[in-house]
Amino acid sequence: MQGELEDATESLADALIDLEPQEKAGQLAWLLIYRAFTAALAELLHDSQDLFNQDCLDDATLESLTNILGDHLDGLEVSIDSEFFRKPQQLPLLTEFGKSMQQWLVGLSLPEIQAQALVQRLPDKFVLALHSEWLKDSERYASITAAIDSPFTKAAQQQRQWLHYSAWLREQVNQRTFAEAFSLQSVYVPLRAYYEETPKEAKHRAIEHEKSETTRYVVDLQTELTQWVQHFNADDAVRLISGGPGCGKSSFCKMFASHVAEQIGIKVLFIPLHLFDLSADLIDAVGRFVNQSRYLVGNPLDAKEGESRLLVIFDGLDELSMQGKAAAQVAQEFIDEVLRKLDHFATQKLQRQILISGRDLAVQANANKLRQPKQIWHVLPYCVPEKQREQYQDLLYLLSEDQRQEWWKKYGQVSGKSYQSMPDNLSGEKLAEITCWPLLNYLVALSYQRQQLEFDSDTSLNLVYQDLLEAVYERQYEGNNRRHQGTGNLSFANFCRISA
Repeated sequence: MQGELEDATESLADALIDLEPQEKAGQLAWLLIYRAFTAALAELLHDSQDLFNQDCLDDATLESLTNILGDHLDGLEVSIDSEFFRKPQQLPLLTEFGKSMQQWLVGLSLPEIQAQALVQRLPDKFVLALHSEWLKDSERYASITAAIDSPFTKAAQQQRQWLHYSAWLREQVNQRTFAEAFSLQSVYVPLRAYYEETPKEAKHRAIEHEKSETTRYVVDLQTELTQWVQHFNADDAVRLISGGPGCGKSSFCKMFASHVAEQIGIKVLFIPLHLFDLSADLIDAVGRFVNQSRYLVGNPLDAKEGESRLLVIFDGLDELSMQGKAAAQVAQEFIDEVLRKLDHFATQKLQRQILISGRDLAVQANANKLRQPKQIWHVLPYCVPEKQREQYQDLLYLLSEDQRQEWWKKYGQVSGKSYQSMPDNLSGEKLAEITCWPLLNYLVALSYQRQQLEFDSDTSLNLVYQDLLEAVYERQYEGNNRRHQGTGNLSFANFCRISA
């Protein structure tokens, strides 16, 4: 399907414009936008093809979409300046074409709510495609550069690469969630967390082997870490996020990376630790990781050529600790390496901060190395029972909100359901153990939608877990012969054995 659309749009572009070297910058700008747009459409439809009945995506149907795009572009007065390259996702064409595209998708029998979700992802796809198209044929588009002096407000090539990478970060939170049409950003609920603080006198008693009086302070995690990023302190340049599996650590890291790059304007490097060499020198390992990226070159941590202001997010310290004692040792050595390098950066007046996420055990193993206040944040669930709230100092009364209600409302909006809050038969105490955590709460939603299990006060957790497994497994058979690449042709019995 992707090849068919690309061929059709490329042919249309060549037929509409046959540019000579001396042609005007405006015509080249038109071609740049057109080709980036068609590439974004092709990738979006290819990524979402499992949502469609494949019989409806014939050549004539695909060509109709390119004709719609052509009609919009024919009436578009192309005006490119430095602001366009700084915020290309605000191009008016995206809004106007999105309306027609949504109608086109609905005409292919796609539910309106899914069509809307796909159209919302188009701007981020367009930004990435725009950068790729420019880099692919930069010499041809040089006259645009000359016409406006520089396409990125006179920024250097390195700055343009960071703009490209920032767009990629934003696209990560707009990717489809599991097999859904909607994205993480559509249903994301901001996380709450707590940090522990021990009064100085309590610390003294602890040294004398008396009981320490530790207080847990509740905060909005993004708000606190945003302040940490904005107010750089060389003595407080590393933070750890701790939490169990499915608590939302990785989702938060992706959302926070995009937030910092987009809203605060500080360069962010996001590194999943399962793709990173923790046994190597930190600077060398970051350089090798970046060299595998499509969007960045060089080494952001290099003292001479790197970035003086940078946030690095390492996600997944827990995966190493799960691999056994040797890997746990590697994780501890990695923390030691991070602290040493941050001290070294500070002596050179480099403002670099590092955020690391990991499961509780992985973080606890390194807690004695992080002694500054607020260096370790423990993720809290969507809901905390009232009788447990007395364990915390909740100065902003954050725990009084049951965040499951907000999640279900968002889920109702993007899934086309009528939920305004969490269904009553799911909100009981018995199910709170699983519905209070983001991932399991989503799986419960899948189970609830299947209507194969009667949810009531007598529903046991074992029955719920059994139905959750069936819900995950049966996603591959849902509508239009959709198949999940991960499970393939496994029987349910073998799927359960692997999942256990």
